[in-house]
Amino acid sequence: MENASKALLIAGGILIAIITLSLFMIMINQVSEYQASSSNRAQETKIADFNKQFAQLAQSGVKGMDVISAINMVIDFNQKNDGAIEIDYSQNIRVNVNMGNFNTTVGELLFGGDTSFRNIEDEGSEFYEIINEQREAEVEYGGTNVLSALSSNEQSIKNNYDPDGEGDPNGDKITIAEALGRRNLSSELQNLENLFRAGNFTILEAHTEYSRFKTSTFDGEVTGYHDDTGQISELTFTYVE
Repeated sequence: MENASKALLIAGGILIAIITLSLFMIMINQVSEYQASSSNRAQETKIADFNKQFAQLAQSGVKGMDVISAINMVIDFNQKNDGAIEIDYSQNIRVNVNMGNFNTTVGELLFGGDTSFRNIEDEGSEFYEIINEQREAEVEYGGTNVLSALSSNEQSIKNNYDPDGEGDPNGDKITIAEALGRRNLSSELQNLENLFRAGNFTILEAHTEYSRFKTSTFDGEVTGYHDDTGQISELTFTYVE
């Protein structure tokens, strides 16, 4: 009888130990699942925030300046190697710009008559190089405001300097100094004036198109995601007017 009681106690102890171990394992599994779920939610939130910052730039009715900002942002991301652990920095983003009838309504000097630029993703992209050339011209000739002021007076300046031009019967002719409200010109602007006197208005005409591009309207949209991570892979902008 005594042996039977001891056996029952031992069996009960073993059962309690098994139940306790089982409960412990269940708790461990639940904690692991919770941690995994929390990690997944954190990653999903991070990717959603990541996508949002690019999607905000690719909306309807944005300006050309916004397109340039989006391209700069994409190139900056593509150049990174690390950052937030939830983001895969090896997955590049590309930008497409559909020029539509920009070349026929504005001009084709700047973009060479191309109707679209695809897979813009680094500083070696043709579109980026075209835009960067205009930025460098702005720096060379005294800043954005200088060339913008000249571009806004393009025809009046050309009327003044072009020896083959018909001129303007209303007397709408101004010099670089008059357009900028200056009495003296820097050596760089003097060189530009010499080009104008020689009938070379390429810099002025290209920057005028660039200025009009920046103020033109585009419809943007997200046109691609990476299948495995859900990160944005492509933005597309289409010229409207």
